[in-house]
Amino acid sequence: MTRQSVLKASELKIMPIRDLDIYYRCHTRDTTSLSIHIDGLTIYTLDIRGVLRPESGADTVGAFSSGDKRSLVAWIDPKTGTFISSDSTFYDSLLGIPVLALMIVCAAALLGLAGWIVAALLGIAVFFAIRRAIEGRTNAAELESLLREQSRKDG
Repeated sequence: MTRQSVLKASELKIMPIRDLDIYYRCHTRDTTSLSIHIDGLTIYTLDIRGVLRPESGADTVGAFSSGDKRSLVAWIDPKTGTFISSDSTFYDSLLGIPVLALMIVCAAALLGLAGWIVAALLGIAVFFAIRRAIEGRTNAAELESLLREQSRKDG
């Protein structure tokens, strides 16, 4: 299992978006899948946690993982002013807790580990998952702040 790194807000490129056209939207359970044109470039699928209804519009600001506008990570909705992010670190970390707990319990049953060892392993797993969730939430707040600040400057 590889650890997916959190996209640090300070490492993302904040750039203006002159034309944001959301031409396809699909909701499945807790995810919204979007197809977007950004300043003439196409993002075929961008998944966002939650059932959101971002709007098309002009003159907003976005965060990108590279200089290519197809690497969109987050943006401010041009109509509603809502912060929208495709980084799901917070949610994935919280959902990982029961999965890790189940894996530890199964491993303990197979290996015949004592209860105190299982409790210690569960504690460690929960600690790291919560730490990663807090890191994701803090990073999202920092990114939203950077985007809103840039939006005010461009305003």
